[in-house]
Amino acid sequence: MTRLIYASTGANRASNIADSGVVLLSGSSASSQHRSSASISTAEDQKTVLTVPVLAYATHKSVVFWEDPQGSASEGITSILHAGDAPITALRFLLQTAPQGSSAVYAGVISALAIGCTDGTVSVFRPHRASGAAAGKRREARLTWKRSARWKKLHSGSISTIGTVKPTPGFQVSPFLSEQLLVTGGSDGKLRICRMQAGEMDDATIEEPAVLDLAGAFPLSAALCVIPGSGRLILAVGITKAKVMIFAQTHNATTFERVAMLDGHDDWVRSLDMCSTAPDQSSDVRVEIMIATASQDSCIRLWRVKEQQQRTWTAPKDAFETLASKLEEDKADDRGVSTKAHPFSLSELHGTDKHFSIAFDALLVGHDGWVNDVRWAMPTLHAQPAALLSAGADGSSILWAPSPSGNATMKSLSDKKSHHDRQLRTFAHPDTLADSALWLPSARFGEVGGVATGGFYGSCWLPRSGDGDSALSMMAHAWNGATHLFRSESADAKWTAMPSIGGHLGAVKGVAWEPQGTWFLSAGLDRTTRLHGQSKRGKFRSCWYELARPQTHGYSLSSVAWLDRLSFASAADEKIVRIFEAPRGFVETVKNLGADQPDAGSDPAEIAVVLQLPGLQELLHPDALQKPLHEVAQVLQSRQRLTVLVVSSLFDSFTEKTGPAPELGFKTIERFLKWTYAQVWSVAVKRDVLDVDIDVLPLPATNAEQIGKLLGSARQIFSVADYEFEVGAQTAVEVTLLKPGPKPQAQERHISPDDGFPRHHAIALGGTFDHLHVGHKILLSMACLICTKRIVVGVTTDVMLKKKSNAHLLEGLPERIDRVDTFIRRFRSCFFPIKQDVVELADVCGPAGTDADLNALLVTDETIAGANMVADERKKNGLQPLERYVIGVIGAAGETVVHGKDAAEFAASKVGSTAIRKWLTSKGQQAGAHPLSASERPIGASVPPLGLSNRAVYEGRNIEEQPSQSGQPLGKASNSVATAQIRPPTEAELVVTTLWPELDKLYGHGYEMLSVAASPDGRFCASSCKSTSPEHAVIRLHDRNKGWKEVSVLAGHTLSITRIRFSPSGQYLLSVSRDRSWRLYQWSTSSDQYEPAAVLEKAHARILWDCAWLPGGDAFVTASRDKSVKIWAIKASTSGPVQVSLEATQTMLGPATAIAVATDNTIATGLENGQVHLLVKGADGTWRTKTSFSAHTEAVSEMCFRPGHPTQLLSAGEDGLVQLIELDE
Repeated sequence: MTRLIYASTGANRASNIADSGVVLLSGSSASSQHRSSASISTAEDQKTVLTVPVLAYATHKSVVFWEDPQGSASEGITSILHAGDAPITALRFLLQTAPQGSSAVYAGVISALAIGCTDGTVSVFRPHRASGAAAGKRREARLTWKRSARWKKLHSGSISTIGTVKPTPGFQVSPFLSEQLLVTGGSDGKLRICRMQAGEMDDATIEEPAVLDLAGAFPLSAALCVIPGSGRLILAVGITKAKVMIFAQTHNATTFERVAMLDGHDDWVRSLDMCSTAPDQSSDVRVEIMIATASQDSCIRLWRVKEQQQRTWTAPKDAFETLASKLEEDKADDRGVSTKAHPFSLSELHGTDKHFSIAFDALLVGHDGWVNDVRWAMPTLHAQPAALLSAGADGSSILWAPSPSGNATMKSLSDKKSHHDRQLRTFAHPDTLADSALWLPSARFGEVGGVATGGFYGSCWLPRSGDGDSALSMMAHAWNGATHLFRSESADAKWTAMPSIGGHLGAVKGVAWEPQGTWFLSAGLDRTTRLHGQSKRGKFRSCWYELARPQTHGYSLSSVAWLDRLSFASAADEKIVRIFEAPRGFVETVKNLGADQPDAGSDPAEIAVVLQLPGLQELLHPDALQKPLHEVAQVLQSRQRLTVLVVSSLFDSFTEKTGPAPELGFKTIERFLKWTYAQVWSVAVKRDVLDVDIDVLPLPATNAEQIGKLLGSARQIFSVADYEFEVGAQTAVEVTLLKPGPKPQAQERHISPDDGFPRHHAIALGGTFDHLHVGHKILLSMACLICTKRIVVGVTTDVMLKKKSNAHLLEGLPERIDRVDTFIRRFRSCFFPIKQDVVELADVCGPAGTDADLNALLVTDETIAGANMVADERKKNGLQPLERYVIGVIGAAGETVVHGKDAAEFAASKVGSTAIRKWLTSKGQQAGAHPLSASERPIGASVPPLGLSNRAVYEGRNIEEQPSQSGQPLGKASNSVATAQIRPPTEAELVVTTLWPELDKLYGHGYEMLSVAASPDGRFCASSCKSTSPEHAVIRLHDRNKGWKEVSVLAGHTLSITRIRFSPSGQYLLSVSRDRSWRLYQWSTSSDQYEPAAVLEKAHARILWDCAWLPGGDAFVTASRDKSVKIWAIKASTSGPVQVSLEATQTMLGPATAIAVATDNTIATGLENGQVHLLVKGADGTWRTKTSFSAHTEAVSEMCFRPGHPTQLLSAGEDGLVQLIELDE
């Protein structure tokens, strides 16, 4: 069983390959964290349904899904469907009407997904929700898709469009129409009507498709819409003529007759969409349908379909006259603005006719090139928003709205005002839409000039999350495969670009983890290298993103290798290797995002313990809790979070702003918090894990239902034996019961009269809050309990911390602010919300010296002097003095009482950030570690007008372009200055501001580069090129310590060397080749270079594609086109040559193209068909296949396990997909 952690891939180059909607799920198995609940009442029953917003787009032969793209916990691509046997060229969701009585937002919900491929095949898939057990305990089950119907090679050419029925607001559309009918168009010039018979839709029976005549044209787009009141469908088709064909459904479900041919465009009609303006069935408003058509003539035309009260035209013509009229329409060349109406009628079964007319309504001019896509806004339950989205080849997307709307507010196309629509402020408007309204661009957004040639291929609206989000969002996909996400927070807010998903367009040839496994590089035939990492700050926490695009090259890239954490080498279809180093902005960005932490996103799972305090005696004398706290602390690992949840009715009074019970005094609460934190910290110190994250949260008994929410991310939960709760049902995690220790003998309570608990509406405190520890959290906790309205926390700026010891390990200011803000928010979630201002502290006093709203100050024993300075500053400013409260500190080893003869001794004896940084220093850096220092780094890169090098740009230095030898002007260089981001970069920022400067070029090869590798210490760079002769089938070694001078040429192979790998210790260098051999080179200390050690000429029967080392460095694996993987053992000798013997041969189901080995010796083998097989060694010494899974739809290019994480596999494929997978542990 595998779980997708992260995936990156670009969208196919087609207009109809992206769609969005919501999936309706019944029951309560899905987590509410990512879903919106709606209560549905029917005559039969009442149940809860969950709606899952979904965005889907096609990439090569697959479809990727992004669940809840606007949600606060969005995770990027959440699942991948390997859908077709050929590249996908069309994709559309089939929609069903939202159930009656639903409080869901939209009129339609997804019932299926239809895709079309280049081989003419059309398939339909139904959504399913995997069981929690199947998905694993770490993350809720995601959507899966099961094929329910397939038309094999329905067309003799590529599928160009798929049309599905769009829901009508307020009308129950028959499943017979919405779920079982679709239209397909192909490059064979045919338009087919496909129908799945009623019955079990999970395995639908399909009927022979009907074919519509397109008068010799090719279909480019198609759309279906129900004509309200008739129950019949109207079909609009855009073709390779300057016309739009309109068909109406007859009484036979799959039979359509042409009723109109709409003229007006000057070029092919590339896209169209339809919607109904009907508000609901009780409305007396006449039903209308709006058709939007987009053309290569840069224009969009709107057409209105109206129902007529009576027939206004002559009697129908006979067959000859009808044929003559159609021929005249086909020859018509009048494409000006015409209001000519096109009448048609539909006959009813009871003998009466309904009459309609189609007329031009509006001309929308705003794009400077082809208009590739148009989409009406998603209809809500009660209204169709009057908003149209278009995407053009000019690289812009436009939101159109009818006049007089001058902003992003969306009117309703209906004339009826709905209470529900008024709640959807950004989607509904009470104004009516008059005939032939003036439509204007309400917003324009798109690519920065020059970002992507070819502009946008398509766009779609993103459904809103169900957590009260009223923002609008849209996605556009571009010619280069990039996806752009834009968002407007409210009706009058500006649209802003947001971090999106996306990736390479075309085959990805190489991937590589940086030495500590915090981020990785990918390189592809789209001529880019992309750096991917995990954000751990703010809204985008816990998500993987593309964080930089270090190289945008003129040649296709073939291989990458890290030299250290912040520099790498890349090889492309050229004769040189290029060396890149991170600019200052990247270093600052990864620090701000928390992506620089070695185990970002892969820390040990959170654990929790729930304690109960029945009464005041247990609070005053909690010794019985010492035993279970120590037991839990014993299982803590480095970087692991422990939540101690203390449930008691004693805290109930803190839920009111009037104050707690008198017996709960300030010192009483402080002592309990210090004691609880000290119990866990003392064990952490003994176990030498000072980087654990401990939270002690008091929870009022009246809010006990919050347990599941507070512990929702915990994967191991403990509880004292005498307390029962429902946390197991809420988190699907088994609760381990612990026995309390012996209770202390009853003691008389002594509470002094002045021991009451103070309450103030606003309190201030400050500190460095570096590596937020238990002492910080006690201070923040007490402040949270004292204040009733507002807490102000000053966090010391980086400038004030320059003289701190081990300053290079200080966390950045954004990170420290985020940690403090997160803890306060979590602590206060147990009570009532307060306003929290976590701000920069640039001097000793900060806001405490100038804010008149404050009335309390909280300090520790060692910061009383600072409190005196605050008092003086307030007096100077004429402000009221602050009530001062002082708390003690925790000892370095967990003591609750700390003493010191002087300030230095006192500071050394307490727990503090200084001690933690010292401890981190003592742990040292992993191999290949690079200090993430931004000083003295280039600020960006400069790309010359006629060059391929990203030249380094340093602050205060300008690069002057030299004139050409002929005197001709060369133009200006393009500068990419990397800026420090506080959120992941957008697509435009990735292209413009994230280039890395190129510091060196390595020469020597005579043909295009093929493979590059770096020694474990980053000293040597080994490279190979394409070759058909021994002269060029060599490995060239360049030495970093000698200014990247070429120091060795390792010959021996006769054809191209396909892969080079250094052993883990750097003692050996291994190469494999198209000549079917492998060669082993050994480091010689006497000659200070690698020398030939062993060779096997015919190691395999076919080409060797890849090789990898086992962790010990005493064995390696080779993968070959001959469908085998071989494990070779090395026996070193001090007196003779190295001996290599064949240990095992594993036969694969197809050619083996990639290989990777985990630290537990698991061998992952990638095949030419995209499958990955995991090989393990049994107790008897034999190798076997443990499991296999489909990772790609084409050959696996390269794989590597994440350093320190033997169950996380990174793979790249010829299908353009890069994915990080969690394997079955």
